[in-house]
Amino acid sequence: MIIEKHPLPEMEPFYQDVERQFLEFNEIIPVGKNPIDEIYSPRFFNMIHTLGAQVDTMLQILLKDLGIKPKTKNFPEYYNALNCDGMLAYQKVKCKLDHSTIQPFKEPSPEWWNKYNKAKHELPFGIETIRLRHILESLAGLYVLNNLAWTREIATDMSIDLPDYYRYSNTFLDIKSWRDEEYEREHDLHTDNNDTIMIKSKIFSRLTYYYPKSS
Repeated sequence: MIIEKHPLPEMEPFYQDVERQFLEFNEIIPVGKNPIDEIYSPRFFNMIHTLGAQVDTMLQILLKDLGIKPKTKNFPEYYNALNCDGMLAYQKVKCKLDHSTIQPFKEPSPEWWNKYNKAKHELPFGIETIRLRHILESLAGLYVLNNLAWTREIATDMSIDLPDYYRYSNTFLDIKSWRDEEYEREHDLHTDNNDTIMIKSKIFSRLTYYYPKSS
């Protein structure tokens, strides 16, 4: 019998590798000290290609875990399925390098995803339009998806004593089930904030947390 490995631990090293590449570039041209809308490097093609492929995979992992089967396999379908109630667009992270707040999925067709798509399908055209901001935002998007997947994993872990409504897919997708950092701090909430399980990052920290309430 073939035992299927859980995909999340298998995906984490890929995230860590591309984050390491970003940090190496940051040592040369630091974020926060340079205009990220203007910085270009030939390295960005490989980085955004790696990031885009991982984002696509993580979207599929998350949808499968939620029991959602999109009609077609493409980013707009994945996005709409996960953002049916605004949950995905609401996700925010803080960049530790310049203390900025990033919402990588705020728009249904993020610019960073469009840059990846153009570079993938129209090589070599479009490569020169990829900027440092696009790499940073796509990395933030990948970080968000990894943490969403781990949050979902924790919520469905039957060994953890949680109310049943924590485990429902519609609860997870409901924007009212998510709180920002300020709300968590004011109410002293630590429901899913388990940093021993969540993906580690030297670049980002989470600003949104899963805290559903019973209906």
